[in-house]
This record gives sequence, C-alpha cells and structure tokens, in this order.
Amino acid sequence: MAQTTQKKRFRARHILLTLAALSLLAVVAVWALAQVSWRVRGALDVVSRIPVSELRLTARAGGETITLDTFGLTLAGDLYRPANPDGSAVVLLHGSSPYGRKLALYPVLAKALADRGHTVLSIDQRGFGDSEDPDRSSVDGMDATHDVVAALDFLETLPGIDPGRMHLIGHSLGGGVAMAAMVVDPRPASVTAIGPPRRTPERMRDQFDTLRARYRHDRQLGADVPEDVFRAHMADFYLENLLPYLGGPGHIPLLLLDGGLEDPVDLAYLGDYAARVAPPFLYGTVAGTHHYLNTVGRLSPGVAVYDQGMLDQVVDAISGWMKTPGVQPGSP
Repeated sequence: MAQTTQKKRFRARHILLTLAALSLLAVVAVWALAQVSWRVRGALDVVSRIPVSELRLTARAGGETITLDTFGLTLAGDLYRPANPDGSAVVLLHGSSPYGRKLALYPVLAKALADRGHTVLSIDQRGFGDSEDPDRSSVDGMDATHDVVAALDFLETLPGIDPGRMHLIGHSLGGGVAMAAMVVDPRPASVTAIGPPRRTPERMRDQFDTLRARYRHDRQLGADVPEDVFRAHMADFYLENLLPYLGGPGHIPLLLLDGGLEDPVDLAYLGDYAARVAPPFLYGTVAGTHHYLNTVGRLSPGVAVYDQGMLDQVVDAISGWMKTPGVQPGSP
C-alpha cells in the first residue's frame, strides 16, 4: 500500500514537472516568435518604402581587417581602399548595436564612400563588436574619443593620405562621438553627424534604467556601469554642452543630417539646435527614411538590404560637403 502511494506521488510530481517544463517552453517559443515577428515587420516596413528599381541585396563584405591600439585597448576595424583614391580619408563611427561596424548601414556606407575616392576606416568603438571592453569604473576609460584619435593617427600613417583632408562621419551614437571628438582633436577637416543622440538629458531623467541596460547589452558587458560613472559619461552626449564651441566662429565644419520619418520631437529638437550653430555648418533632413537610411540588417548578420537611391543621395551630399566643407550649397 505504501509503495502504491509513493508511486502515485512520484507520478504526480513527474506530471507537474513536465507541465512546468512545457509551459516554460511555450513562453520561450512565444517570446522568440514575437522577436522574429517584430524583426520581420520592421524589415517589411523599410522594404515597402524602397522603389523596386532601387532595392539591393548584398553580402556585407567588409574591407581589409585591421587592429588599433589605444590606451591599452585593442580595437578592430575595416579599411576600405578606393580604386581611385583622391587623398582624402574618413573615420566611420557606428551607432549603438551589438553588431558594431558590421550592422548593415556601415559596410554599405563605407563601400559607397570608397567608390567616390575616399579611403574609409570603419572601427568598432571600445566595447562594441570585435573590440576590447573598456574600464567600466572610469569615465575616461569609456571615452570613445580616444578611439577617434587612434583612428586618425592610423590614417596619417597610410601612404597617399592628405592629413589636411581627414574627416569624421558618425551615425547615431557615433554621431555624438564624432561631435565630441571635434572638440578634443583639431585634425578633422569636417564632421558629419547622422541622427546624433538627441534630448539626452531628458532621456537620462526619464529612461535611466533602460539606457543603462542598453549600454550593457549593446557592448555585451558582464555588468552595468556604476551609476555615477554612467551619468558622467553620458554627459559627453549632451549636445547642449557643445554649443559654446559650435555657437561661434572657428569650429570644425559640421554637417548635421536626420531622417524625415524619425520621431517628430527629435526632428524639432535638431532643427532648433541647428539654428544655434554658427557657420561653417549645414543641416539637412533626408526625406522618406527613419533612423537607418532605409537599410535592413537584423534578419541576418551576413546580408544587407538597402535603398540604392537613398544611399546615393546621402553619400553624394556627404562627399560634396567633405570636398568643400562649410560652403557646400543645398542639402539632401
């Protein structure tokens, strides 16, 4: 009798454990399906905006892989050498993404710039992609402007590069890094910031935990950055802090771009900000795109879908700006 009761209890526990395991699998499956569905919906939204004649699919073939050393960290990068170099060079700075320089927009953008004669060095900033992690306990240790300085140093060593024609191009977070770097290093002949961080003080106030969690996730760090260090570090991306430099004459020429389909509040902010920047300066809004200039890269790490017409429009505008920074008429 006792053995029968014990067997019944064992079967009951087994059934309960099985049901619990199946429930957990169901939750995971629903979550995974939601993630895939979200990615597919986002991709379809972008593709629906691209004219069929301009739709392109390509493997994300990078340039020549290189490494840089800066303050004890090793950084990874891709060097794109043009077939017909014109002596100019670009440091390309990615936004906040675990893919770093390999996110779809950046290889596509780098190749298009190289096709126009610019030597392009696209780097993984500290903590991103294939580059080493920064010291989380130090604001200076996390400062990616050091990476920009190292990249410019590297470009100066290449034969055929005119040191007076080195430029910075940054997208999203990289746009903020490029703008911060122009204050500490006078060498860039121009800076282009595409969709730089906007309303950062407001977001730090209202979305602090979310921002810090994304910072850890996108850099694949093992733990959060200490709160006081994170607050001090993020102040580097308060565009308002750059206005004493940008609001008067003598600053490095700056081109600001954003996408016409971005958050209207962000668009209004950047428009108001642009009104306070002194020449040499140009501000333009690219119609018909969100933040990533009509590129799709999250469905697979190996391919990129993009809008050839959009790419040509943006790259022609940036290339023209770099050739005559501060006096380039018009905007994208």
